[in-house]
Amino acid sequence: MNSVADVWQVVLERLRAGGLAETAISTWFDEVEAVAIRDMTFYLCCPNDFKRGTIESLFLPNLKAALKEIFSADFDVKLLSAAERDAFAAIYSHRQESNAPASSPTPRPARSRTRRRSTTIHFSSTVTPASARRT
Repeated sequence: MNSVADVWQVVLERLRAGGLAETAISTWFDEVEAVAIRDMTFYLCCPNDFKRGTIESLFLPNLKAALKEIFSADFDVKLLSAAERDAFAAIYSHRQESNAPASSPTPRPARSRTRRRSTTIHFSSTVTPASARRT
């Protein structure tokens, strides 16, 4: 699997293998597209509000089970509207741009030429005769 779209195709195959009829898959999932996988959440986009609501109420457990079979881990599934998908894409593209390395390295500040003086404190462990006298 090379992309999130590949993962989505495998999920659909798992739904078919799990007994979901082809007509149900084509009816409910024909407009659904994979958006991203982030922080153990599989983001899908369904621009049709009615289909999105139906998928969330009827097929969410099936989707989560298919993802668990594929990755051996629990995933959350979020269905986004087209506007939410666009906002999601804008947020993550902005984050990637801000985390991208600069084209040229930033210069380091010049080192100060002043020498720092260090102070050394010496402790003596010898006992002088005057301090050794006790009365």
